[in-house]
Amino acid sequence: MPRRRRIEPQILSEIREKTLLGWSGPSIYRHLTALYENREIERTPPKLRTIQKLVSEYALPDPSGPWTVKDASPEDVEVILLELAKIAMATKGAVAQFSRDEAAWILKIRALAPDLFALAVLDYAHAYAWCEQKGVGTEVLDLTLAFKTWRSHELASVFLDVVGEDVALQALEHIPLPHESTRLVIQEMARRRGLLDEDYKPTGLARKRGEK
Repeated sequence: MPRRRRIEPQILSEIREKTLLGWSGPSIYRHLTALYENREIERTPPKLRTIQKLVSEYALPDPSGPWTVKDASPEDVEVILLELAKIAMATKGAVAQFSRDEAAWILKIRALAPDLFALAVLDYAHAYAWCEQKGVGTEVLDLTLAFKTWRSHELASVFLDVVGEDVALQALEHIPLPHESTRLVIQEMARRRGLLDEDYKPTGLARKRGEK
């Protein structure tokens, strides 16, 4: 896979999340610029062209067609409709329908991770679909589910010990890993590099720039 200029994982996560919600490249660029100006991210945003390229990579066409109630068994319908209601509320209506493929993945992810936020479940569904369409292995993605990396810094640390920091960073750069599953992993990597103290209090990466 071709290498791109290294982009901070926190910024990649923001781009990934906003793409999931249907934001355009220019809208994401303005959002990141505002975060930088408010000292909520460390580095200046990538160029608009770079963001648009990432958006086109992350937003894949879905040929499976829209999901309807008749596409699922009675026991699955209730689960899918509940997830749809949660996600529609979380996105203020930006996501109000699933595709058949999304619904199928959501059933699997929810069964594996009953404590995940609804939007994170959809994020995982998109990530697995992305890997499937691109022919990319899901080993790192699988391990975030196996180690429940969203639950604690300790589990995020064990995940990093198992996969290695270099592999995790490469995955963060090239695979649209779900924001919720990588938030603590990013913090743990920052702590190991001296950007967070032992109590996970930011010293640079996740704190507004210039704060003491």
